[in-house]
Amino acid sequence: MELPGRGKRFGEKFCLTMPEAMDDIYKKIKDDISKGPYAFFGHSVGSLLACELAHRIIKNGDNDPVHIFFSGHTPGDIEDTACFSDERFKKFIQNHHLDENILLLTVNHTVVDNKKCFRSSDVEKVKNSHPDIYHALSIKCSLPPDLEEDEFIREVNEIREANKDIFENKELRSLFLPILRADAGICYNYRWSPKPSKLKSDITVLYGMGEENITTPDIEHWKDHTEKNCKIIPLRGGHFYFEENLKEIIAIINHTLSTYQSK
Repeated sequence: MELPGRGKRFGEKFCLTMPEAMDDIYKKIKDDISKGPYAFFGHSVGSLLACELAHRIIKNGDNDPVHIFFSGHTPGDIEDTACFSDERFKKFIQNHHLDENILLLTVNHTVVDNKKCFRSSDVEKVKNSHPDIYHALSIKCSLPPDLEEDEFIREVNEIREANKDIFENKELRSLFLPILRADAGICYNYRWSPKPSKLKSDITVLYGMGEENITTPDIEHWKDHTEKNCKIIPLRGGHFYFEENLKEIIAIINHTLSTYQSK
């Protein structure tokens, strides 16, 4: 699915919120989902879109997806969290010129999967007392779409170094930066709302074990979002883990969906 402003829809006005994006997708698929079995695959913000879309389908009484693949994201009711391995935390401290001892004494954190994890609610508590610490950590919890350009680009490059080539080219930067800001805006402005029921589809959760902001307990929370089966599959790599596991992921999808054909 191409959201407005991308691919063949280049030039259309961006969706800046989750409801706008979900409405756009639903309009395009509502006729197709009545024609037979289908599945969703959503990566990153696409996982949140797929989840919200499935709940919209339940509410409207449409034909539910037989399966949903959630990729590279925790459930929407998990609080935004900044997590750091020891190496990444030291780099973070240096880049933002922070005092490590003061930060650790000031902001509550937990250690999960050998990573220091800071919940956004705890980061918010130091907004007035330590604005420098708040600014640095809040960006790691959820990337604001309106960050100054150089800072926004730096944060995006930390997620994926391959983006550096894009930003070094002025024409590509002017093309892709608004798209990335729009994606960031959808996530930044998203707020989970309680649902009247759980999902009615089997789900598979795929993620990269090297992704900093995902912890095992948070990713396993997807199990609580469906009344059917949930399978969680960790793979090597970070947020863009699928780039090095493409054949394996395709095999997982094909095998999973083939089980419905035999029923």
